[in-house]
Amino acid sequence: MSKTISCVDNTIDSNDVFDRIIDLEIEKEDYETQITGLERQYESFKNTFREKESIYINWQATGDLGLDNQEYIRFEYEIAGRDLSQVARELSETTELYEEWLGEEEGGAELERLKQLVVNANLKESKDNILINFYHFENYARELANDLYGIGEGWPFNCIDWDAAADILKFDYRSVEFDGELFYIRS
Repeated sequence: MSKTISCVDNTIDSNDVFDRIIDLEIEKEDYETQITGLERQYESFKNTFREKESIYINWQATGDLGLDNQEYIRFEYEIAGRDLSQVARELSETTELYEEWLGEEEGGAELERLKQLVVNANLKESKDNILINFYHFENYARELANDLYGIGEGWPFNCIDWDAAADILKFDYRSVEFDGELFYIRS
């Protein structure tokens, strides 16, 4: 299972976004496949039920079948009715679960938000993009400087105005909104 993406994350890796979208698309497709299968099964059972119902009604009207056939026809009619009711219940329950999933925070709603993020941030699957939360950007600038220059914790690292350094670094980044939070991504 892929990582859940949240607007409170310090950073969001575009690869995690695409992995999560794929997982959510699979979940959505599974629901849709289940519903389609149940709809087909329902139609088939409905046709069988109508056929058995017609035979049963005809038998009741004419009453000209032998006793063994009467019991068999009634049994088939009742079984067809139970099968139809069961599939109708399963279809209704699965459809309800799917509709709930579509609105869930970690379901369909997340899928739509992530798709919108891909569009807004112009993310490409072939690129490794990192989105940095606005609130984390100063720490990100500090981590980046440490990664690039190995400055560490001591002097002059502790004398740098990291707020100003982060503001200058933002010139190489563009902003994108995700779930009401501001993120920066390298331009």
